[in-house]
Amino acid sequence: VVSTQSTGDTKVGKGLKDKERLKRAAELTYTGWQKACFRDEFFMQVIKQTTCNPKPRSLEWGWKLISAYLYYFPPTIRFQGYLEGYLYKNKENDLNQCEVPVQLYAEYCHERLAKMITRGAKHGQKKPTDDDIAHAMQLAFKKSMFGATLEEVMELQKDSHPNHHLPGC
Repeated sequence: VVSTQSTGDTKVGKGLKDKERLKRAAELTYTGWQKACFRDEFFMQVIKQTTCNPKPRSLEWGWKLISAYLYYFPPTIRFQGYLEGYLYKNKENDLNQCEVPVQLYAEYCHERLAKMITRGAKHGQKKPTDDDIAHAMQLAFKKSMFGATLEEVMELQKDSHPNHHLPGC
């Protein structure tokens, strides 16, 4: 219910401004980061919300929530396969809905899930701020070298500097 409030899919959430939505998203993300017992429920709620949702703003906020969650924490082992299948389905099919780039979000989230599976939840004691969550929600569109593997960094640099080559390559 809380995740649908943060995206505007309930009476309580309909009048929320983006700043209030972001605050609720930050609360959910922090709770999932701190307490593993809530993670699968949070993922289930946004999967339900992003499945055939005709409301563009709500649909996009749902995908942003999945992006933020996967930046900070993975699902449990029991739920991992289901989430991976959902992301793969949306990544492989041309399901862009209501001008929302679902494929792009799904592809990014699928990559994040793979990293989360190997690395686990983000570590640290500092509570993520609203700005941290806003940043995590935008990473599908802003590729970053921070936290990337060497291969990913080289791929980013190949795109941004096509005329520069490493010696011997």
